[in-house]
Amino acid sequence: MKRNKIISLSLALMLTVGCAMPEIVNAATDANGNSKETVTPQEVNEASTQNVSVNASVASEFSVSVPKTIQLDGSKKSANYKITCNGDFPADKKVTVVPDGSFTLRSANKADETATVSQDKTEWRYDDNAEGTGTITAEGLTAGEWNGSFNFNIVFADAHEHDFSIPVYKTIHHDEVGHWEEKQVLVEPERNEEVTEWVYVCNSCGMKFSPTEYKTDVAALEALDDHQWDDEIGDYTHGGHHSEEVTYIKNYPAKYETQNVWVVDTAAYDEEVIDYYKCECGERQ
Repeated sequence: MKRNKIISLSLALMLTVGCAMPEIVNAATDANGNSKETVTPQEVNEASTQNVSVNASVASEFSVSVPKTIQLDGSKKSANYKITCNGDFPADKKVTVVPDGSFTLRSANKADETATVSQDKTEWRYDDNAEGTGTITAEGLTAGEWNGSFNFNIVFADAHEHDFSIPVYKTIHHDEVGHWEEKQVLVEPERNEEVTEWVYVCNSCGMKFSPTEYKTDVAALEALDDHQWDDEIGDYTHGGHHSEEVTYIKNYPAKYETQNVWVVDTAAYDEEVIDYYKCECGERQ
C-alpha cells in the first residue's frame, strides 16, 4: 500500500501596516501635521484688485497589506502571496515593501532548509494602487512539518530614482615597455679645430713639413732632409729651407663605441578609464 507524504508549512509574517506621517507640529498644524484653518486679514483703503494667498498642509498617510500566514503547496513546495499599498502622500515620496531574500525552514530531527523569496513589485507611488505578487520557493523540503518566518522591510522615503549615468574617471599609469640592445653609441662628435704652428718649408718647391704631422720637430726635419736628398745622384736636388707660421683647420672625426642601450618600444603614458558611475545626487553605483 502506498503511503501519502504530507508536507505542512507554516510561515508567520507581519499584518497590514497603517502609518500616518506627522509633520513638524507648530501653532499652525495639528498633532498629525494637518494645517489648521486660519485667516489673516488685510486692510484695503482704495478701489483695487487684491491678491489672496491660499495654502494648506495635508499630512501623509499610507496602508500596506502583507500576509499574516502563508501555507506552501506541499507538492509544489512553493506559494504565492499578494501585496497592496494605498495612501495619500506627496508625489516626491514613495513606499517600499521589500521582503527578506531568503529565510530558514526547520523541522524536528532534520537539517534546516533555505527558502527563497522573490517579489515582482516593491515600490509604490502616490497614484499607484497596483498589486504586487511574491513567490516563496523551498525545493529542498522533504516529508514532515516545517516552520519558519521572514520579514518585510516597509519604508516611507523620497521618491528620487537614481540615474547612474554620470561616469567618474580614474587615471591608470602605464610604464614604458622596451628592451636592451647593443648599439654603436656616439661618445665624441666630429669637430674641426683651427691650428696655428711653425712648419719647415723647402726653399726650392715650397713643400711644408709640420712637426704636428710628423709627431716631433726632429722627425719633421728628417722628412725635409729626405725630400731634398736624391739617392740616384747622391746629392741634394732641393736646397735650403726656412720656417713659416701657418694656420689650418684640423678635423677630428667622430668617435663611437659599442654599448648595451635601452630601446623604448612603447613610451610611458597615462590612461583615463571609467572607475564607476554615479547619480546626480552623488550616490554611486
